[in-house]
Amino acid sequence: MIVLIPIMFIGGYVQRVLRQLTVVLTLALLASYVVSTTVIPLLSQYLLKRAGEFNLLERVISRLNHLFLNPLQDFFVGLFHTASRTPRVLWIPPAIILLLISVRVVMPLAGRDLMPPMDTGIIKISFETQPNLSLNQVEAIVSRMEGIIRKTPGYIRMATMVGSEPGVISFGAERTPQQGLMTVHFVDRFHRRETIWEIEEHLRREFSRIPGLKYVHVYDFGATPFSSIAAPVDVMISGPDARVLDRLAGEVKARLLKVRGLTTVSRSWDLEKREVWVILDLERLKHYGLTPLAVSEALRAAFSGAVAGILRVPGEDGYTLRVRSSSHLPVLPHPGDHHGGHSPFAHRGHLGAPHHGQALLHAGHDGDDFSGGDRGQQLHHSY
Repeated sequence: MIVLIPIMFIGGYVQRVLRQLTVVLTLALLASYVVSTTVIPLLSQYLLKRAGEFNLLERVISRLNHLFLNPLQDFFVGLFHTASRTPRVLWIPPAIILLLISVRVVMPLAGRDLMPPMDTGIIKISFETQPNLSLNQVEAIVSRMEGIIRKTPGYIRMATMVGSEPGVISFGAERTPQQGLMTVHFVDRFHRRETIWEIEEHLRREFSRIPGLKYVHVYDFGATPFSSIAAPVDVMISGPDARVLDRLAGEVKARLLKVRGLTTVSRSWDLEKREVWVILDLERLKHYGLTPLAVSEALRAAFSGAVAGILRVPGEDGYTLRVRSSSHLPVLPHPGDHHGGHSPFAHRGHLGAPHHGQALLHAGHDGDDFSGGDRGQQLHHSY
């Protein structure tokens, strides 16, 4: 009780999680103390009888005691006497054998049941659409997913993030415009009929009917020291040839889909992303007075926007102002063009459209990992 009582009033996360347990244990100890000092002494004079005064039920229990408990007691007593009289060296091999058995059987089970599943009403949804979809198409899929979530009984609120901020260099945690994460809150378990795992299974079935979704992971977020009780299986394949890796990854995914207990299986990258290469004609660029750098800056301003300035806010970081070319322009203007910046792009080069991985992973000479690819736009919904 000296240890349990302070936990009730210590405050913070420990009090929030363990207070109910400590209150129950303290009440149980108090009740046990009161019973042991008052009730048991009063009843002992009626319960304790001489050996010849047993009734029929007590005689049956006594006979069972002699048949089962006494032989077990004699076995352990004899084992103790044998061990005390035998040299200790002879007990080392059996002890080593028992240790090896415990390491092989008991250790893999250690900790599995220490953190039971907790229905906190919070669900995380990680998803990815087809890599060649535009941001508007991705937003339409996200809106459909949000509509399914809102119709789920017990829904309270959710927050959705798709893509990443433009110009942000990531060390492995950023998302492409086709990848997103949702955090959904439901009412507590006492005010809904379905468990959080039944809701997850329902959402998986509904999301599987949405065209354009490449994969979707639905998992619960537990209020335990671990972020989730999920047990992910992570398989990494390395090699110099991307096409061979893509084929091997498909085979591994097909095998993992046959494993019982796995809810969803996804790949970190594949060769489905369509990439547009701009192949410039240097002679024509020279004729128009342009450089490859000027063309690349104009294309970047047209698609991603160019930084035009910063909106200063007192006491806060400034907001970056980006200027983007209108999508209705018949001809993309180029500053410095001798023909007034209105010559068609076909006069300066042509396009190529190979396929590559949707996220480029590169290990630098210094061991730093950089992630890039088709990034630079973000959707953020919160309800």
